[in-house]
Amino acid sequence: MPCLCSNLDCPKVSPKNIGTSLISDKTVKFYSNPREFFSKNSIEDGCFVCRLAMRPCLVISSNSLVKELLENRCDEDTYNGLKDFFFGLFGENIMFADPLESSRMRSVLMKMIAPQALSDFPNFLESAVSTWILNDLTTSDPVILYDKFKNFATRFTLKLFLGLDDSQLEEVGVMATKHWHGIISVPMNVKLSFFMSSSYNKALEAKKQLLQMIEARLVSKECPFLTELEEKSESVMSRDLLLNNVLLFTCALIPKALASLLTSFMDSSSLWYDKYVDSTTDDVTIPNDALTNILLEILRLWPPFFGGLRVAQRQLDLGNFHVPEGYGIFYSYHAAHRDPGIFEEPEEFKPERWSGANAEDRDKLFGFGGGPHRCIGEILAMDVMKQVCREVIRNFTWDHLPDPMERNIKCLPVLRPRQLKATILKPHANHV
Repeated sequence: MPCLCSNLDCPKVSPKNIGTSLISDKTVKFYSNPREFFSKNSIEDGCFVCRLAMRPCLVISSNSLVKELLENRCDEDTYNGLKDFFFGLFGENIMFADPLESSRMRSVLMKMIAPQALSDFPNFLESAVSTWILNDLTTSDPVILYDKFKNFATRFTLKLFLGLDDSQLEEVGVMATKHWHGIISVPMNVKLSFFMSSSYNKALEAKKQLLQMIEARLVSKECPFLTELEEKSESVMSRDLLLNNVLLFTCALIPKALASLLTSFMDSSSLWYDKYVDSTTDDVTIPNDALTNILLEILRLWPPFFGGLRVAQRQLDLGNFHVPEGYGIFYSYHAAHRDPGIFEEPEEFKPERWSGANAEDRDKLFGFGGGPHRCIGEILAMDVMKQVCREVIRNFTWDHLPDPMERNIKCLPVLRPRQLKATILKPHANHV
């Protein structure tokens, strides 16, 4: 087949095309079951073409193509396609910024949210886990773990980045949830009705309230993180840009991602608990290397976000393909993490691969993105998850799912079990 570009003599090839006309839009089919959508349409070269998110798209699942896109084509060649839909809810920020501005913001923000840079972070984290995880889970009643982890992560981010009192957390958490509901209200093939929907309007009002609250916290100088961020970013960010970035830090996106990964950690325990946890002593522990590898394998098999979207601002090369100007490039983390060319037995849960065959392949794991736009909070998120996991292992026992690889999960907007079932956690005998 001829290349997608306009040059009839182009030696590049065209991927499988399942329709790019307006009436052949596949967004609804993708939303209904993204894993099936990819499995049905992907072929050996790891890509196909269809109409998705209101534009013709090259859809890629090959690990090497996703890596090339994120590392080498996230500059002037492409922009974040989600900006077309969600800019009104977030404004300009590090997620949507052009390459130069993004680089300048990263130089400040990455240093600010590194665990070692945060004031008294180890004690803050220990106290937060004790108060909002251990206390909440120490009950004889069954609990929905996803909800507990989400509530913990919401409180954690609001207290860390805004310095809120405990009495303020619930009210601001409700604002963040309203903001999130506007983001997820409808699929991306009905953009006009999305902007006119009541959920979107409520989200805009929640955004306004959140920005006013962030501004008030900045003025009050009561939050050390915000005060320091304001001082260090003065020559890099305008006031509006600063506010929008803090809005991003405190939105519901981060808590839902952490809750997704922590729930997968608990649900997969039958695959790792007996092998790695030492429960022969009063102090039940798991080695740090083993915990790291388990979390990496969970991130590989069950990334919280299914993928992402870039839009070509000019014609560009990607692997063996030309991508025309204006085309979207949808990339799947879920599929790229199952590329058999990178991960042997890709459907198997094998944490030991990260100390063995894939020890040098963390750059092929995209759960936190990749390249110049990789998530600046990756190290912080891993530290938080490790602390939660250690303390849950140390303090509780629970019934393990018999076959976690067959979990009935939904992938959008954030991966989680389709039915949230209650779990009973029992204190270890030495903690009773």
